[in-house]
Amino acid sequence: MTDSLETYIIETTPKRIRERYQQLRSYAEEADFGDLDAGVVVIDTETTGVSYSRDELTQIAAARMVNGSIVDWYVTFVNPGMPIPEDIVHLTRITDADVADAPSAEEALAGLVEFVGESDLVAHNAPFDKAFCTKYPAGSSLANNVWIDSLDLARITLPRLKSHRLIDIVRAFGAPVSTHRADDDVAALSAVYRIFLAAVALMPRDLVAHIAGMAPPDQWPTVKVFQHFADADANPLSLKHMRQEMVEGFARMSRRDAADIAADPNSTLVFPTDEDVSAAFKANGVAGAMYASYEPRSEQVEMALQVNEAFARSENLVVEAG
Repeated sequence: MTDSLETYIIETTPKRIRERYQQLRSYAEEADFGDLDAGVVVIDTETTGVSYSRDELTQIAAARMVNGSIVDWYVTFVNPGMPIPEDIVHLTRITDADVADAPSAEEALAGLVEFVGESDLVAHNAPFDKAFCTKYPAGSSLANNVWIDSLDLARITLPRLKSHRLIDIVRAFGAPVSTHRADDDVAALSAVYRIFLAAVALMPRDLVAHIAGMAPPDQWPTVKVFQHFADADANPLSLKHMRQEMVEGFARMSRRDAADIAADPNSTLVFPTDEDVSAAFKANGVAGAMYASYEPRSEQVEMALQVNEAFARSENLVVEAG
């Protein structure tokens, strides 16, 4: 049984956004995303820690995807040349015994380079995996590949999710749950990658085009996804126009004029007279009874009379306090 997507959506999310999120899975199963899904390599790494300078690789996993299906794998443990910290063992279940006879980072990365070729790479928090995969000469050529960051895609396209961790996203959309092993994480990301592509495809055209022009690919490789879906004929992004489009579909109820309501024999709406309003602000009136040290002020009475008149006429009123 999978967790409900509703569980992972922020409670105050508008209905139209919820409905769009709900249709992503079915859209992803049927859509054609062209070269974004025609041989990309989904990748994940495990390491002895998060420090690029002090820590080392312990596992590399990569899967080649074609039209949503994994067609080939490259998975290997990596000997880090150092003991794996206890907390990392607890997290990844990769032990010193697992990596004792594993290839070195140079050997493992050479195999990865051969497997990837010139394909685009997809990773959740891509800068982390890219840093560890390119720190050795054998993997340095991977810096020339396009690295698409699925974490960027998740944050931009699914902003109303409570969390953008991979484990929460796969739970939200009923995909296989990751276990912090690189191969499991790759399988999980492969299952939701097309969800992210579908989310971009269903975003407002003007917004997609705007994001597509925000940075060149050499500065932000993930922009390739938005450029793929960008419509050259899209209008310049206008938040005012987007707001107008959103409210056009709302049901509008005509407002009855206050005077007409008051004139209705069956109406209980009654406006106080000027005398009633003035009496309320006297020392022995309603306002005076609320405060022991109340002092009548003519400005308050004047404002109250204007407010009463505005209500009676169904008009707007702006009042500036002294």
